[in-house]
Amino acid sequence: MKICVIGCGSHASAMHGPCYRQYAQRNPEIQLCACCDVNADTSSNFAQAYGFQRTYTNYPQMLERESPDAVGIVLPVERMLEITEQVLLGGFCCIIEKPPAPDREGVERLVVAAGESGSQLRVGFNRRFMPVIRALREQLTERAEPIRHINYEMHRVGRVNEDFSTTAIHGIDLVGFLGNGYQRARFTYQDVGADGQTATNFLMECLMDSDVTARLSFLPVVGRNIETVAVFTDSHTYIAELPLNIHAFGGCLSIYAADRLLQKIVEEGATYEACGFYNEIATFLDELRTTGINTQGRIETTRQSVELAHAIRNRVEAYS
Repeated sequence: MKICVIGCGSHASAMHGPCYRQYAQRNPEIQLCACCDVNADTSSNFAQAYGFQRTYTNYPQMLERESPDAVGIVLPVERMLEITEQVLLGGFCCIIEKPPAPDREGVERLVVAAGESGSQLRVGFNRRFMPVIRALREQLTERAEPIRHINYEMHRVGRVNEDFSTTAIHGIDLVGFLGNGYQRARFTYQDVGADGQTATNFLMECLMDSDVTARLSFLPVVGRNIETVAVFTDSHTYIAELPLNIHAFGGCLSIYAADRLLQKIVEEGATYEACGFYNEIATFLDELRTTGINTQGRIETTRQSVELAHAIRNRVEAYS
């Protein structure tokens, strides 16, 4: 299997590059053929660090010459849709960073491109692939109790003067993933900051499928970076502390019943593994090699996440 990467910037270098290197080390038949970035020095440094054989500054040229079996695309939000669409229509299977598009129309463009070309597409919402979230899902499945409520919090430090919806979409997608989709949501917005350093806190009150309720809060400018999701059934409470890219912390799942801690599952490993990046890439490549069909993180499953992030961006009051 031949692999190419488009986009070799800081995020690709910190999270994606180590994953491809590790996957190739574990699977000697994998060829890390080439990487591409508009900055030649950036692509050269990426290739040297992670074992890619050649570098390019023009991605159509790279794809034509290398003819890869899979393409990783790690680009800014404003470039993701256009380039992913072109790569898919060229007949190449892709795994891309989130969000796949700025709105529902963009998602539908990628659905059409993947359908017309037959190319497989995985959207890398990495929370779905975090070991701590996989452990949470396994525990919920094992006990088979219906979920009653989900509470999610994303807190950040100093995230001012930016469109925070492109980060918040991670939490929106995770709660949708755990709760099997949204029926409706109401939004509350709170503007904070001063002197040109502004941000917006926002709260979501939601009804999910199977009448599960959910509450999501996003606070971009508080005193501590933290991300947690709590899931409540009739007899158990599950609290997952998610790892963050900026912390050397693997994530932790605490399970409670009868007001006592039953079990604590602590995930360890490199940051790119704990944050789910290795699993999202490795399982995609595994599926391409064995069946040729991607079954996880399909573009169709991202519609609501993109719609809800778009609603927050435009300060919509309700969604249904």
